Amino acid sequence: MKLIFDINGAAEAGEDRLPSEVIEALGVRWIHYEKQMIADRVIFDHCTKVPEELPSFIRRGQIEDVSDADRISALERENEALRASLKETLEIASRNEAGPYVRRALDLLKMGEE
Repeated sequence: MKLIFDINGAAEAGEDRLPSEVIEALGVRWIHYEKQMIADRVIFDHCTKVPEELPSFIRRGQIEDVSDADRISALERENEALRASLKETLEIASRNEAGPYVRRALDLLKMGEE
């Protein structure tokens, strides 16, 4: 089970403890948590010992979450884009006075692709 801790909701309710402290005080056990500061929430994963009644700023449920396979795929695409950008930058930089050093870095980058 996931628990979603609404940071703004907690502040509005006068709660000033850390999300993990609040969850622990409720007796909940979890395996992993993820701060999603852009969404002002903390997601606690694989929760057990969840009480029936929860504060208004903590809710059970699913979020618009992607699977691990989707995350890995997105990270691989991002990694490929970064490698391509780095490769292009190194190609350009290899034409200046630092060329031999940059060419070595470029060769190493190309070896990692094989």
